[in-house]
Amino acid sequence: MSTAAKPTPQEIAKFRKESCALAQQIYDALRGTHNACVVLEALTMLHRHAVSQLPPDAVYNVANQLAGYAGELLHHALNKTPVGSNHPIH
Repeated sequence: MSTAAKPTPQEIAKFRKESCALAQQIYDALRGTHNACVVLEALTMLHRHAVSQLPPDAVYNVANQLAGYAGELLHHALNKTPVGSNHPIH
């Protein structure tokens, strides 16, 4: 279980803003250049590399977030509904 200090709302907002900006840069760089499956595989490889550099508490948190996301994907797949995005990257 994670024992890391809980971030403040300001830290969360800053983290979210920086994450969204980086995601937008990645999206802009890759838009229309590769098959979606190739992009996802490359991002998975990058994700694995980034996670390998994290301390155990952070890996635990990432695993929980990914489990939630996996559940969302399974829900949409089983119900044959489109996967929406709550993020401003389009």
